[in-house]
Amino acid sequence: MLARVFSPIRAIIARIAIAITKLYGYGAQFGRPRVRPKPVKIAMVSHTLPPSFSGQAIIIHRLLCDLGPESYCLISNRAEGIEGFSNEYLSPLPGPRYQIAQETKFWRAFVVGMHHVNMLIGVLQRARFIAGVLRRENSNVVVAWTGDVLDLPAGYIASRLVGASYYVYIQDHYSKREFIDPVAREWATRLEPWLIRNATGIIVANETLRDDLRNQYGVEPNVIH
Repeated sequence: MLARVFSPIRAIIARIAIAITKLYGYGAQFGRPRVRPKPVKIAMVSHTLPPSFSGQAIIIHRLLCDLGPESYCLISNRAEGIEGFSNEYLSPLPGPRYQIAQETKFWRAFVVGMHHVNMLIGVLQRARFIAGVLRRENSNVVVAWTGDVLDLPAGYIASRLVGASYYVYIQDHYSKREFIDPVAREWATRLEPWLIRNATGIIVANETLRDDLRNQYGVEPNVIH
């Protein structure tokens, strides 16, 4: 059943990607003037953000703390400090911050079929929200982090909708971390190869993840931590 759900989604996304490529990538071949490159503005999509007391939030702070607030924006489905820890050593980043609204969920979600429906709706709603932020902030790079099963596919769809580059930051295996929820695990397992291979670039937290992804998918991740 899940294969029937994913096939039309992949076809739609592929069509969107082709249309965007023709519109923005081949302009010079038809005599259009070349457009001056835009300054890079990064949209970080992560379930945890500074000053949360987590390793992922610390890495995000380390990567962005020396950049001006006009260079990035932060997107998360959690409110600041939701983990309940006060971190006296890590200050909030000054860049714009957006909290993703709670996605719609149908009742009887405990039924496996309805859980799949809720996952699909959640991905599409989150993608729409992220795309809106990208347009508002004029962001041309999306970096989606592992941690919430919806963030990677939603970030990818949003990047295709607005023509932004899409990067994944793998803190831990996307398909292995969803060990509690069997439906989320099935989605992550099916989507991981596609999301990894279609990313503009892959960033990992350590050499072990780099080697694993290289052997599994034939990609060359960059280690940044």
